[in-house]
Amino acid sequence: MFFLMPDILNQNGDVEMKNKVIIQKVKVFTLSLLLTVGVASVTGYAAEPISLPQEKVITSENSQVLRQFSSRLQNIDRQLASIDALVTRIESAKLVAEKEKYAEELDTALSVYAKSMKESYETAVQQAGLAANSQSKQGSLALLKPFEDLASRHESTLKRLDGRAQNIMSQKSSSIFEPAENWNVASGLIMIEKISDFFVPSANAAIALKVYSACHQNPPDNNACALAIVNGTKETAAAYNAFIECWNRYESVRPKWLRALKRLGCTALYIAKLA
Repeated sequence: MFFLMPDILNQNGDVEMKNKVIIQKVKVFTLSLLLTVGVASVTGYAAEPISLPQEKVITSENSQVLRQFSSRLQNIDRQLASIDALVTRIESAKLVAEKEKYAEELDTALSVYAKSMKESYETAVQQAGLAANSQSKQGSLALLKPFEDLASRHESTLKRLDGRAQNIMSQKSSSIFEPAENWNVASGLIMIEKISDFFVPSANAAIALKVYSACHQNPPDNNACALAIVNGTKETAAAYNAFIECWNRYESVRPKWLRALKRLGCTALYIAKLA
């Protein structure tokens, strides 16, 4: 130890400097964490834990499917939280350039989110179909309920976000656009109304809920479940095609942040049909 002490003493300056650097990094990380939590609280939506119902018959294969599906739903929940945060950023941005930057991110986030919801529904229905056709020896009915719960929760959040989007557009459109853009903007604004005013026919709504209800009867009715799955698959395909048509309808709308907010309405309507 005696021979090490001089080296340590000689390095005291370096050690002190390293300690300062470490402390500074901890402060930066802590600030970053606080800002992240702050954004979540401001946006009003935060991802929630996903709970899956217990299967009557648990196999190792079913257990793996349930874990993977739970992870997928948690990721989708985080996607919606990100969408919420991006709307907030567009809402608070002072410069058009800032809005355009966030608009690109929102466009991408909405597209990925809608596709993820579609794929998750298809997975849940596929598993339910296997269970119905094999008397629960294969597949699983347990995926439909958590998906329906998630979709229902997201529907209300997206309606709220669309309301905020409508406020952004109504407050800013008259003062930001150049005269040459007015026709393009106006034509975009009348294409689609607020999601809260949408009328979704009952025959085309609650697709996931109808399938879940048919496949969870007591006693089980496999024929009714199979029929509901077939009908639900057709309705989901039609709903997604309508979403794509709505999405493409706004391709030429500028500025981009206006286009992204209009496409938010397309996404909200799609989830309203799906849930």
